Formats: sequence, C-alpha cells, structure tokens
Amino acid sequence: MKTTISSFISLIVLTVIGIFSISSCNKSGDNTANSSFTWIYGTASYTANFKGAYLTWSLTPVIMGGTGTQQNSPGTGPTIALSSFSTGSYNLATSPNSILYVDDLGFTVPSATGTVTITAYSNNQISGNFSATLTNSVALSGSFANIQVNP
Repeated sequence: MKTTISSFISLIVLTVIGIFSISSCNKSGDNTANSSFTWIYGTASYTANFKGAYLTWSLTPVIMGGTGTQQNSPGTGPTIALSSFSTGSYNLATSPNSILYVDDLGFTVPSATGTVTITAYSNNQISGNFSATLTNSVALSGSFANIQVNP
C-alpha cells in the first residue's frame, strides 16, 4: 500500500513537471507589431522573426532574437545575458554579461568583448543596442526595441 501511494505521488509530480516544461518551452516570444530586433553579423544583416526577453530559471535576464519562430528553436541570432534589465551600459567582459551567437551553420560563438546598452525599460518592454567582437573575430552589432519582457 505504501509503495502504491509513493508511486502515485511520484507519477503526479512527474506529470506536473512535464506539463510545466512543455508549456514553458514553447514560448512564442514577442512578435507584436511595434517590437523589432535587427543585427549585423560580419557583413550580413538580419531581422528577427522571434524576439523575446525573460528571466532564466537562475534569474538571469535574457534578451534574444532569431530567424526561427519560438524560444526553443530561435534559429540564427544572438542571445544576450545581462546582470539586470535596468537601463545603462553592460560590459560583455564582466560576468554574467555575455552574448552567445548562433550562426547560419548552427555553431554557437560567444562574445569576447563589447557592450550592451539598455536605453529603455518600462511597462515590461525593453529597448537597446549592442556591439561586440565574437571569439571568432567577427563583429556583431544590432538593436532591439519594445521587446516584451515575459515572466
């Protein structure tokens, strides 16, 4: 009897975790008409189909844009991790501030140097710009505007 109750409770816990995981992984980001996210990688220009901002499970603020359509498959594009969503400039040489760029071949390239500037954060919308040199020596720059910050 005790084993049956433990198994049942374990099944319920796993089901709840599974439902939470599935629902949190398929966020569509902020695809509202007034938001934008563009970047230049080397000499190629990109405009994001997916754009979003959120706190990770470890409470690290993240802003991302990509050529894909959702958070769990953003495609080519930058993911920016910062120490805060507050307005100001963030040095990419200072942890946890960083950019991870996924190139057209699917390789992830981290930032070596650079700056991210948050120019506005109000009503759960964030705007700013970034300029970095990645570890593969390619320049990355861009801007984002009115990206909805999701919980």
